[in-house]
Amino acid sequence: MLNRTHWPLESLADYINQTLPADDSARLQAHLDGGCRTCREQLEWLQRVVHATQSDQLVDPPEWVRNRALRLFNQITAVEEPGLFEKILARLTFDSRSLQMATGVRSAGPNAGHRLLYSAGDVEIDLQIQTGDGRGDRTLVGQVMSRSGARGQQCEIELARGRERIVGRRSSTSGEFSFGHLRSGSYGLLVRVGRKEIEVPDLKV
Repeated sequence: MLNRTHWPLESLADYINQTLPADDSARLQAHLDGGCRTCREQLEWLQRVVHATQSDQLVDPPEWVRNRALRLFNQITAVEEPGLFEKILARLTFDSRSLQMATGVRSAGPNAGHRLLYSAGDVEIDLQIQTGDGRGDRTLVGQVMSRSGARGQQCEIELARGRERIVGRRSSTSGEFSFGHLRSGSYGLLVRVGRKEIEVPDLKV
């Protein structure tokens, strides 16, 4: 016997069409008699829909029927879609060139290069742009951290220049990553951590 809070729409529809197994039908009736308002409203809504579809008159469904059906289908799509990410645009909270140190950010010393700190919800992205000996040769070093405890977090990193995807890689278990031999210019950085997809746009390297 299933211990369910509410009965699914499929079972309610089978109940209306009298195709639900007798044992389940009896349990559903007891559930309704027990005062479940949610299942009662769902059942009454389905009964009205079935009655409308069995009518001989070909008319458009009422607006409230169409809107509710759309909401239900959208909810199902959102739950079943495996590739969904919460897309977040990272916000710049510290730039070493502005000499405005954010609270809690430690100085990295004079040889650390250009340092940037981005925030996106409970995630922080610490970046350093280091200039090599060669002309135009730059290295991007970073770490993705969880603000709760400031612990590193493994994630996927993608670096792009314009519409061209340059390279993608997985960070270390502590959230650290690096890209070397970069030309100066504007880049886009994409960080996927958990169910979040964090974008750092217009990153000047």
